[in-house]
Amino acid sequence: MSGVPTTFDIEDTYTIADDIGDDSVSSVRTDQGYTPGNGTGAAVSKTGAGTLIFNGFNTYAGATTVSAGTLSGVGSLAGPVTLGNGATIAPGNQDSVGIFNTGAFTWNGGGTMNFRLGATGARSDLLLVSRSLLKGTAGTYRFHFGIGNSPPVVGTAYTLIHASNASAFAPGNFSFISDSSYQNLTGTFSIVSNAVVFTVTGVASDVIFRDGYQ
Repeated sequence: MSGVPTTFDIEDTYTIADDIGDDSVSSVRTDQGYTPGNGTGAAVSKTGAGTLIFNGFNTYAGATTVSAGTLSGVGSLAGPVTLGNGATIAPGNQDSVGIFNTGAFTWNGGGTMNFRLGATGARSDLLLVSRSLLKGTAGTYRFHFGIGNSPPVVGTAYTLIHASNASAFAPGNFSFISDSSYQNLTGTFSIVSNAVVFTVTGVASDVIFRDGYQ
């Protein structure tokens, strides 16, 4: 990519499975606002209401800024990531849970983390932050919990985010909403060894889950 920010202005869903570096060229499609080139310190800006999915090992040096819509996938971003007010980060791919890796991560108030909870932590989404988890602008730091591959289990502690340093946040900073299937989900947040953890304290017994679980 070129040395200036590249904008993905997406209104639907756009998946990039390739590895993107500062000098990526023709392997990435040129629609959706992407222009390949040669440069250093390349950066990405995600705008538009759609979903950008990164599944590759992306080594470009610049920042990734999510200003609108959703950034998702099971890939990695070497540089810093900023989640803006009204935008969403969603580890995993559509119907499958997964792990998304980033550099330093700044969470601005009003941004949402979209996670799916399964029967165990291994069957749930995870955001791995290789550097610090940073608090940006003030506001609500909210998780949206959806349906995993199996129902969550009361008493299970789900690691949602693991960072090298999460001291900018306290458990009371976080809140959550859930899909209608999880309307009776209850739980508490904690920060353990620089990980943001959600422990389920209750879940409806009459919920219908994906893959035949209920």
